[in-house]
Amino acid sequence: MHGEHGRALAGHLGVEAPRIRQVGAGYRSDLFHTEGRKCEPHTLLYAGKYSAAKGLPQLLNVFEGLLTDQASLRLHVAGAGAGAEADALRERMEAMGPSVILHGMLDQAALSDLMRRTRCFVLPSFYEGLPLVLVEAYACGNRLVATALDGIKEQLAPHLGDALELVGPPAMCGPD
Repeated sequence: MHGEHGRALAGHLGVEAPRIRQVGAGYRSDLFHTEGRKCEPHTLLYAGKYSAAKGLPQLLNVFEGLLTDQASLRLHVAGAGAGAEADALRERMEAMGPSVILHGMLDQAALSDLMRRTRCFVLPSFYEGLPLVLVEAYACGNRLVATALDGIKEQLAPHLGDALELVGPPAMCGPD
């Protein structure tokens, strides 16, 4: 939870804001670290749900555009999804092979290994609280590109410095 979530929760529950306490999340430093890092050139990583709310269709659009000038670029995708939306995204990514490499759902050990092999982690989500996956990717030595959402701007950006590139969210009419 970040500051804006805390204020909204206090208003929704009708309690005073000082009664809401934020607690930080931790990551497993025994898994997410740079030891043994062997970064492959021209590699990006997305880890998350196959859905429009996570910005995956927009990431694929941008990635396709980049391929016209940088054919050696590779996008690794870890995650999964269910339903028609996820199935359509999976089919699209499979058709983009070998430039897009699907890994499916990975446990934390496998994800951290993959993070140590990629150069840049991309989180194009339209909705996030405080995404621990950015901290994990950073701990593995990745550069980061993420949507400039409140939790990321307030809690992570001040600590990640030049490793994090924030991208403004698109104009939206409403949720989803």
